[in-house]
Amino acid sequence: MQTKVLFFLACFFSLTVSAQEKRKVSLFENKVELTIPELFSEMSKEDIQKRFNRGTPPDFVFAEKKGSPSISITLRNNKITQETVAQYVDLIENSITGPLPEAKK
Repeated sequence: MQTKVLFFLACFFSLTVSAQEKRKVSLFENKVELTIPELFSEMSKEDIQKRFNRGTPPDFVFAEKKGSPSISITLRNNKITQETVAQYVDLIENSITGPLPEAKK
């Protein structure tokens, strides 16, 4: 069974959302749902083009009200196996809980 890389992003992001107020956001025609901090808002396509003026800009960017990008998401057509997803999740969990042992799943 194969899963798109975007699943990995959703797992990673769900680990990093803090205890502040959150809201759910649906992306890619409601195929992906993320929980993000309430104070983040989606950047317009025009602002994304301005901010990421080199190369290919991300599909979605969420930023704090002051405007600095905090989350950027790009859909890739790469496919990975379920085993690889588990390896990515373990890698990201260890990279977060290593320096931040108080981080929770």
